[in-house]
Amino acid sequence: MSFRIEDKFFLHSQNLDKLKLWIKLQKGKVMYPKRYITSLYFDTENNKSLIDSEEGIVPRKKIRFRSYDNLLNFKKEIFFEKKITSVEGKYKISEKINEYKLNNYLKKGIIVLDHGIVFPKIYVTYLRYYYVIKDLKINIDMNIKYRRFKFNDIDSLSINDNDIVLEIKAPMDINFKNIIDTLPFNLRRFSKYSRGILYINNQNRYLIKN
Repeated sequence: MSFRIEDKFFLHSQNLDKLKLWIKLQKGKVMYPKRYITSLYFDTENNKSLIDSEEGIVPRKKIRFRSYDNLLNFKKEIFFEKKITSVEGKYKISEKINEYKLNNYLKKGIIVLDHGIVFPKIYVTYLRYYYVIKDLKINIDMNIKYRRFKFNDIDSLSINDNDIVLEIKAPMDINFKNIIDTLPFNLRRFSKYSRGILYINNQNRYLIKN
């Protein structure tokens, strides 16, 4: 198990050029080619993961399927992931799953310790750019789309999110506050899952805008 620091922030798309310039000034480099990512998030019927995330409760979990494509595509592999936030830090457990197990989870849900049964809720799809600044991993997510899960329905309406996400990952022994303080704009905490739930339930008026 490897703990890490992981922070997500959202900013308006008009700040994208400023962000890329900041990465360049910090001597950042492209780490991987850009690619689409699709996650299907699971939660309990009473949305325990959502509530824990919004309240900042620890420990907490997020359960999802992930595919490195713009669909859950077995040609690109699908992973079952648990993201755990604890007092010690954050870590992720990931395993590749087969099509039989995926369909079984979609129909019957997944039993998760301390949660009970979780069921598929929403798809979140986005385009990710990868950078590295010294020991920091910098991800920029844009073209974000949310779509409510419906079994055997891949054509339901998608909702576009015009904001972008800055995600910063670092080992536990790295203090990156001095670098973050040089950013030319304010940052606000971001959860794609929480934000997506608000959007698909027509509650985006409750979102904080920067």
